[in-house]
Amino acid sequence: MSLGSLNITQEAQALTALFKFTASSVAPSLLLESFMMGVLCACVPVGSYMLWVKPLSFPRAPSIFMLWIVLITSITHWALSLRQLESTLSGQ
Repeated sequence: MSLGSLNITQEAQALTALFKFTASSVAPSLLLESFMMGVLCACVPVGSYMLWVKPLSFPRAPSIFMLWIVLITSITHWALSLRQLESTLSGQ
């Protein structure tokens, strides 16, 4: 059912319920993801540097590559979650 087939009162009630759901479930998880993104953005370069500088018995390049893949995947997931939240809040 689309919002266009509802009267103004029903549409307002549906949007209010949607906003309450978003505020109680989506926004807290997005805040946690944002915090984790900050941690990853700080730790991945430091971890890459530490792996590159210290001589280790295992190959460094795959480990560094995996760190950056995790960071890129997390950034992509976070950006898509933020986009979904924006579209939900705009009523689309």
